[in-house]
Amino acid sequence: MALSGAISGGEGRENKRPRETELKLALDPALAERLWRHPLWKGHAPGRTVSRQLRAIYFDTPDLLLARAGVELRVRRQGRQNIQAVKARGAYAAGLAQRDELEAAVPDAQPHAVPVPERIADADLRQLVEQAVAEGLAPIFETDIRRWERSISYGGGRLSVCLDRGVVRIGAKESALCELEIELEEGAVGLVFALAQELLTHVPLRVAHTGKSKRGYDLLLDRQPRPEKADRPALDRQMLLEEVLSLSVRSCVRQIAANEPVVCQGDDPEGVHQMRVGLRRLRSLFTVFAPVLPTEQAAHFKAELKWLASELGPARDYDVFREEIVRPVQAVFPAAPGMAGLLAESDRMSALAYDRARAAIADRRYTRLLLDLSRWIAEAGWREQGLTETGAQLFAPARDFADALLDRRSRKLRKNGKRLMAGPPADRHLLRIYVKKMRYAAEFFSGLYPKKKTEPYLKALAALQEVLGHMNDAAVAESLLLPKGMAGLSGKDLQRAHAAGLILGWHGHASSEGGRKLDKLWRRLRSGEIFWRRPALSPKP
Repeated sequence: MALSGAISGGEGRENKRPRETELKLALDPALAERLWRHPLWKGHAPGRTVSRQLRAIYFDTPDLLLARAGVELRVRRQGRQNIQAVKARGAYAAGLAQRDELEAAVPDAQPHAVPVPERIADADLRQLVEQAVAEGLAPIFETDIRRWERSISYGGGRLSVCLDRGVVRIGAKESALCELEIELEEGAVGLVFALAQELLTHVPLRVAHTGKSKRGYDLLLDRQPRPEKADRPALDRQMLLEEVLSLSVRSCVRQIAANEPVVCQGDDPEGVHQMRVGLRRLRSLFTVFAPVLPTEQAAHFKAELKWLASELGPARDYDVFREEIVRPVQAVFPAAPGMAGLLAESDRMSALAYDRARAAIADRRYTRLLLDLSRWIAEAGWREQGLTETGAQLFAPARDFADALLDRRSRKLRKNGKRLMAGPPADRHLLRIYVKKMRYAAEFFSGLYPKKKTEPYLKALAALQEVLGHMNDAAVAESLLLPKGMAGLSGKDLQRAHAAGLILGWHGHASSEGGRKLDKLWRRLRSGEIFWRRPALSPKP
């Protein structure tokens, strides 16, 4: 018997599902007709295609009360009807939205006509909407969309598929969109992803992380994509391990997805950094939870995440090289021979590295990875394993697993730390990996313990990791700066070598200072109080 059959309930397996479960995919408008007319639809008993022009007005208070609460309120003109919709904040993972939605016909599209709070069953949502009505609702933005819609039979269930093309508009400002929505009508949530994966083999698609409402508010507030750091999910000390796993995976995927548009559209180096942090956290998660996960699943995701991290790596390396290695030295020696040329060369290499990163994000392999992760979360895919004592830990208190894991990692770090700290750069790099693994594991489970105990330990790990990171950056810079052969240099090569010498000398001195800091930070970590309960006998790795 598999775990999924032995255990009832749990995330992704509820008999009750939110009213709206849909996946949004973005595509090139030039490919929209090709996708909609593709022969594959004929194999799924498609109903008649309905084409409609949908105009909707979104409302909010002057201080954007609804937006701050994650609630949408709109009135859409559909044929001769005005349909009011209230959508609550719900679960979201890599394009899949699962949330409650209330629709009702209203007389017109004027602000006074919406909403109708009495029809909202959820008390908190009703109170919020009543407050918004009392404060005064006004039109914020509008959408003008041409929609093609069909219902299909798929995998024993039924799906609604919509192709939307149009704009989000505020006065003269517009944001164009072209997206495919796959909504679950009947059946398992996995059908939504199965269709998306099938479509992906025929047409390039991207997971759409920005819905119409967010587009509108971004347009209103003139918001550009901004880097986002990892959030720390709110955990309950009584949680089961499966619940911690699900929340932690969602957190990692959110961080990856949130920074994707910064890498693709912006020029903030923090975007690629935070996206890579999200990838590292997720790879670490699959190692942390490996004892309770199906081996093939974990191996698949780790391999795909490693591929993506390697494609983004050079962009991050050159960001660090320019901003943290070269520019501090240039600020002190602005006229040094070769410095300007070195920066120009690094700019050129950085542009190539970003082209590589953006190409990876545009690749179908990346879309497939996000869809696989989102499906895995939605279906609680980790349950697809035999009913074993190890797998059953998923349904035991998370603290038991966390105590043993954190103690094991702490012992390994303490055993090797002092020796590695005194060794060559390769040893310090290995120490950095140990510290990073300890920090990620501690962060995943920190919500299970009192904050006043976890924060000092996490801060000590972060400080140690930061110093080791700077020392590693200097080592990476050396590989970027030094040519394969130094003999017979002249002209520009000689100037470059001069600039490289200045930079390496500067950061070599900084690394020696960092080495002195390391000893102090290491003593601070070792003397700090651990926050987990030390098991009588830690299990072997």
